[in-house]
Amino acid sequence: MERQRLIQMRGVTRQYGPDSTAGIFDVDLDIDAGEYVAIVGPSGAGKSTLLQILGLLDAPNEGSYTFAGKDLTSATEKDRDQLRAESIGFVFQASHVLPHLDALSNAALGMVPHAVPLQERSEIAYEAMNSLGIADRATYKAGVLSGGERQRLAVARALAPQPELVLADEPTGALDTASGMAVLADLERAREHGATLIVITHDEDVAARAHRVIRIVDGRIAEDTGAAESTPAAANESVTKPRKGPLRTRVADVLAESLTEVLLRGIRTAFLVLAFALGIGGLIASVGISQTAAVQINERLEAAAFDEVWISTPDYAREELEKNLAQDQHRLRQLPHVQRVTRMIQLPTESTGLYRVEPGDVNVSGGLQIIAVDDQFFETQDLTLGKEHTADLFGMPAVTSVAVVGPDAHEALQLPGSEAGGTVVVGGHRLTVVDSFTTGERRPGLSNAVLVPLSLAPQLHLGQPQLVMRTDKGFPAALAEAVPMQLNAADPGSYRVQTVADLRNLRMGVSTDLDALVGIMAATLLILAAVSASTSMYLTVLSRAPEIALRRALGTTRKGIAARFVTEGVMIGFIGGAVGALAGVLGVVAVSAAQGWKPQVEPWLVPVGLGLGVVAGLVSSVVPAFIASKQPPSNAL
Repeated sequence: MERQRLIQMRGVTRQYGPDSTAGIFDVDLDIDAGEYVAIVGPSGAGKSTLLQILGLLDAPNEGSYTFAGKDLTSATEKDRDQLRAESIGFVFQASHVLPHLDALSNAALGMVPHAVPLQERSEIAYEAMNSLGIADRATYKAGVLSGGERQRLAVARALAPQPELVLADEPTGALDTASGMAVLADLERAREHGATLIVITHDEDVAARAHRVIRIVDGRIAEDTGAAESTPAAANESVTKPRKGPLRTRVADVLAESLTEVLLRGIRTAFLVLAFALGIGGLIASVGISQTAAVQINERLEAAAFDEVWISTPDYAREELEKNLAQDQHRLRQLPHVQRVTRMIQLPTESTGLYRVEPGDVNVSGGLQIIAVDDQFFETQDLTLGKEHTADLFGMPAVTSVAVVGPDAHEALQLPGSEAGGTVVVGGHRLTVVDSFTTGERRPGLSNAVLVPLSLAPQLHLGQPQLVMRTDKGFPAALAEAVPMQLNAADPGSYRVQTVADLRNLRMGVSTDLDALVGIMAATLLILAAVSASTSMYLTVLSRAPEIALRRALGTTRKGIAARFVTEGVMIGFIGGAVGALAGVLGVVAVSAAQGWKPQVEPWLVPVGLGLGVVAGLVSSVVPAFIASKQPPSNAL
């Protein structure tokens, strides 16, 4: 039976650099379909280079190569990828099975580039394994198979797609004699279906099994026995190749393989997810907490929005402090629509000093406020005292040794009872805690305050004296304009007046700046997470170099390799976004609960968190995916 020409090379040269002696030179070679050829020669003679050219893993610098009637002289890399996937099967000295996949999936790997439907792919792969006697290992992870079983699995992977050409590079080099002969017998089965078998070897016993031996020396063909005349042609039975599947099968393969990698590398995935979650969770939490705090502040401001004016006085001398504040208070009361005026001084806690001495010593000044106030302060600020006449004590100039505390201050000072009891020292003065108070909506921030008589203030470290004026509803703005002239017509600029509207504008400005700062910090975390993810995925590319080269050798395109890494990055980013969004929302809820606030989480924050995770994962995977796609298929050798 006349054979058809499968391979024709004319003047093929592959040289690595202009002065290099490595490679092959001026090779002319014809191989017919169905031949069994052994290529032998010493190490460095050019056997592997010739195999790379024959298997379309590399392209020659000079000469022409025709495969199955197709001139590949000007073939693109994509053309070579497609032809490898359709027509060439590889068996390497290292089996290159993927240890984390089961044996059946490994055997089916050669059909992935053409998206052969999963059911058909599995059936063909199982039949190939069955024909080689390893079907009982189909569900085993490839990593637990013996060396001989892994190499036979590699043969099944090469034969399953029914290739026209099977190339084997030192297939028995890492095996004992018995296992090596079994693998050779398996390879020779390819000829039963009309395939051409080319074996690269340095073992003369292996070469003796072939019907034609080609010897390579110094990159040139030194001897070619030619096809044996007595050797019958391989069977030319009709071979049904696996059918190509639709695009959705290709997409499903990419998704499934990417998900497998994400789950397989659990520790790496967990750290990357944590990195993304920190950035995204921080962003969502900062926005949510900022919005929640803004609502609370607005509610508090609204409580005083229409009836309160704050006046900061000049820095009065200690000996004139009480008299001048009393005069200012009297002048303000003369204005129309004024209901009450109170005097207060916010004292510096750290420099003043605050601790409890009875019962026992407790120094807890940090986190508490000390405010010197008059008897009008409690009603002006909607504070509720435990005893009816406690406020009167703060209107008596001679009374300087009492104090009242808010609920948080009461707890921090570990005072006995629910209202009165205990002694505290403020600025070196022993004060008896005579009562406690609760706050209203107007000033909930006073719950951590210790209030002392204004008459004690001149003996302490002074803060900024202030007056707070309660007005009829709707009159703060008008009165605020009249206050400076009423207090000191000669020098109205010495008083600073604020209404709640002014405070709201200040809050909005501070809130905007704070939002921007927190947003920048969260964005920085997210960028660092993306950089960390990119670095980790790059290291993964290096560790998976043999797998990438194998997939490229089996016909997976550069785009196909890149798609897998990008999909992994997007998956990790999506998971990180989901975890971060959940953590951010829970963070807002936790902080709000601790503060007694009603949490405010905008509905758009969660999808934005997911979207940011996907984008961050995509960006972090671009460079590793590009590097992975540049891996040459010849690295499989």
